[in-house]
Amino acid sequence: MKLNQIPLTDNLTIKVISLIIGYLIWSILSQHQCDIVEKWIPICFYNNDNFELTTNEFIKIKLSGLRKNLWFNENNAVHIDASFINEKKDYTFSINPEHIFLRQGINLISYEPTNIVIQAK
Repeated sequence: MKLNQIPLTDNLTIKVISLIIGYLIWSILSQHQCDIVEKWIPICFYNNDNFELTTNEFIKIKLSGLRKNLWFNENNAVHIDASFINEKKDYTFSINPEHIFLRQGINLISYEPTNIVIQAK
């Protein structure tokens, strides 16, 4: 049997196998690389039964962490306890890092805006 008749030495087969092996090596090594991501997250209220609340819909956050942790970090939101709202008016609320729930291993670098206006109707 000649060497060029073996299917493994076919030019296309070798290219496909090389591509798969290269991708696997890249994905294994890149999981431990630190990365920085910017994203927009929604603002959510809880403990609010009496009023309709409106505000900016999103805030911009910048996160850092291992790439594998950032890949599966999609369910972020700003969680605000609205129990302090007791009448219909505009409230200025200062967002703290404690209001943004993050997965373990992810660090919050920055967020904006830091103050929002909540309109109770």
